[in-house]
Amino acid sequence: MPKTSKSQKRNRQKIIRTTKRRLIGLIAFLSALALPLIFKWGETSWPLFLIEYRGVLISFLLLALLATIALSPLIIEVNSNARPLSGSGRNPYHGWDP
Repeated sequence: MPKTSKSQKRNRQKIIRTTKRRLIGLIAFLSALALPLIFKWGETSWPLFLIEYRGVLISFLLLALLATIALSPLIIEVNSNARPLSGSGRNPYHGWDP
């Protein structure tokens, strides 16, 4: 029995909500890692390597943060509108028959 359009829409909305929550969690996690490095909170208790590579770590965290924010609409769209896979994987136009 095929699904009705209402159930498909509800499933899509559920996937969108879940994806948004995960993206918000990822953005919050990256921000929580970057903020102490940027403002030097608790610098006296940091290990030496963290002090030496502070700038590099900040740049990687901010790059990941900006990429996540910029690509979030695309991530949500890809997760909510997944295309179904076609058939058995054979391409009849290549003439290859397993």
